[in-house]
Amino acid sequence: MKIFSNVLFLLLLVVGFAACDKTGDDNDTNQILVIENGAINAQPNANITYTAALIDDKGTRTAATDVTWTSSDNSIVTIGSNGQASIASVGTATIKASVKVGSSTLTTEAPLQIQGVSAFSVAPSAILVDTEFPDIQLNAVYLGTGSTTYSYTSSNTSVATVSSTGNVSFVGAGNCQITVEAPGIGATYIVPVAVLGVPQIKLPIARIVVSPDAKDMLKNETATYTAKAYDLDNQEVSANIQWSVEDNSIATIDASGIVTAKAVGTTKIRAMADGIIGTAEANVYPDKVLVVDPFTAAIPAGGNKTFTVMKYDVVRQNGELVLGTGVATTNVNWSIPTYGFSLFDIATVDANGKVTMKSNAQIGLLTVLLAEDKTDATITGAASVSVAIGSGGGSGCACGTAVANATGVDLTSSNAVTVSFGQNAQIQANVVDAQGNTISAANLVYCSDNVQVADVDSNGEISGTAFSGGTAVITVCHGTFSETINVTVQ
Repeated sequence: MKIFSNVLFLLLLVVGFAACDKTGDDNDTNQILVIENGAINAQPNANITYTAALIDDKGTRTAATDVTWTSSDNSIVTIGSNGQASIASVGTATIKASVKVGSSTLTTEAPLQIQGVSAFSVAPSAILVDTEFPDIQLNAVYLGTGSTTYSYTSSNTSVATVSSTGNVSFVGAGNCQITVEAPGIGATYIVPVAVLGVPQIKLPIARIVVSPDAKDMLKNETATYTAKAYDLDNQEVSANIQWSVEDNSIATIDASGIVTAKAVGTTKIRAMADGIIGTAEANVYPDKVLVVDPFTAAIPAGGNKTFTVMKYDVVRQNGELVLGTGVATTNVNWSIPTYGFSLFDIATVDANGKVTMKSNAQIGLLTVLLAEDKTDATITGAASVSVAIGSGGGSGCACGTAVANATGVDLTSSNAVTVSFGQNAQIQANVVDAQGNTISAANLVYCSDNVQVADVDSNGEISGTAFSGGTAVITVCHGTFSETINVTVQ
């Protein structure tokens, strides 16, 4: 099983091309415009400043000035004349750059996904390519001690298609989103995709493809990246590759493409030749990680649940980073990031990992619980927390106040249920008095600790909700009296 220590900060930025409007003389149209930041998948608190460059038919790259920046959706992000983006909410937007060259206007665009912190992530997290770019394999990564499966869908198959294993093929110019779902852990990740037309001027190099797309490394490890250059006919051409790293405090690279991991974090690896840049990412992880238990949980509004943490060694086994020895720890700082957005401001957490869902939290909203080692802030863990049916109670259910003569809950159906996705099972239970008689006027409350695996309605009907299986605990309660049902979705 792969383990990734920080699922929150995976970015892969790929620089793309834009054709120019042929409204002027030939001398005006011997350049293309590129957004140097490429495609971005960022958190709501990200600080993003866009820049653009002009590349001419000789491969000369110059900074673009007097750029007009626009956003396709100002409710998600606005952008100033200096390229500074101001994030307003989660979602997908397209950033467009325009610049006047002589009597022609050059334009290009790049997708931007503002992704709330998620229980897993995907690399590359955003894609900007042209129609001739080779397929890209998405790699879904997660933090947890179990395993999960993923499903992939494209919002527009005329732009890009994705296979059941996450292989993305580029069909035509346009924009779409690849949705990656992990039903077993109840999480979704969006990868924005922009496919641009090939440049309308002849360039010495049309694209650079860097391999691997992303590499996971421990501090002080090394990895070798390679790059190939292609012309407009998609034929490989020789090129003098110049390597660089966006953040040299995280990793360094030599002239041969050998990367050395220096500090925990994610940075871009850039390969440039004749003004064209190809980009990959390097993800550097600590030698220890935190695993939050449970990894995913649904808590009703007003309810609460206490989480625990295990600290694991990270070791390399058969070329992959895996969990080694784990020990329980309480030496962590807990937090639920909101970034100032009400969408994420649905719960609080105390110093002991007790999460309390706010009484006005709406069913279905999702946030993330973070754990950070007190002695080393690079050692982190995360859990997914959503709002479930119910509204309070220490067990996570709003069990209400028991009627005066109630003495317990009598569960007459099984306390262990197995269903498949989409199948149902009915809970049979009653509130009883001291003589074991049913109190018909006493209401029962039902709730699930993991609605992404199994949900339950107000009548006690269980529904399997996970494609890939998993377990959930259903609570049926009345006041302080309760019984539980262990549900397995297969």
